[in-house]
Amino acid sequence: MAVYNLKPTVMEFFDVYDENNNPLNHTKERRKVHQDGDWHRTSQVWVMNDKKEILCNLRSRSKDLFPNYWDLSIGGHVSAGDTYEETAKRELWEELGLKTIDIELKFLSQEKVDGIDLKNNLIDREHARLFLYLTSKQVNEFTIQEEEIEKIEYFSIEKLLEIVRTQEASTFKVVPIKKHFIKILNTLKVFSAEK
Repeated sequence: MAVYNLKPTVMEFFDVYDENNNPLNHTKERRKVHQDGDWHRTSQVWVMNDKKEILCNLRSRSKDLFPNYWDLSIGGHVSAGDTYEETAKRELWEELGLKTIDIELKFLSQEKVDGIDLKNNLIDREHARLFLYLTSKQVNEFTIQEEEIEKIEYFSIEKLLEIVRTQEASTFKVVPIKKHFIKILNTLKVFSAEK
């Protein structure tokens, strides 16, 4: 079983890719990747309970991208040399305290996510691999990483679709990748109807 360091590193490096997810064969420091708008890889894990609800997390106020916004998945950047799967499992361990040996991921899709944080003048262009993790755990059974997450909460897919579609008029701020979230929520809606 892999052991992950929960202490944040001083400097993170990402492999850089072109718009079509082809490697450009060089790495760059995280801050520069977001300043320059370079394409890089991320893993997103959508956590669904046995009631077909999605576990969402309120991002820490200290995050460089979208602090104090709700995110609908658990995830993170793929560090230089790592794989999507390694990253997904590491993030579940770090952010929710899930042991990697117990994690079974279902591949959902591969997506391009292009986000801009105007407040912090950051560009986040990602090739995201999306996974689904099914669990029967209650909110209080997770151990959240307080440096990353303020709190977690389950929401129904229908409620999340409503929130994402009307977020401009809401005080419930969601990471502003509306089309991406709607697409994935509709995919999960179909998936949950089949189960």
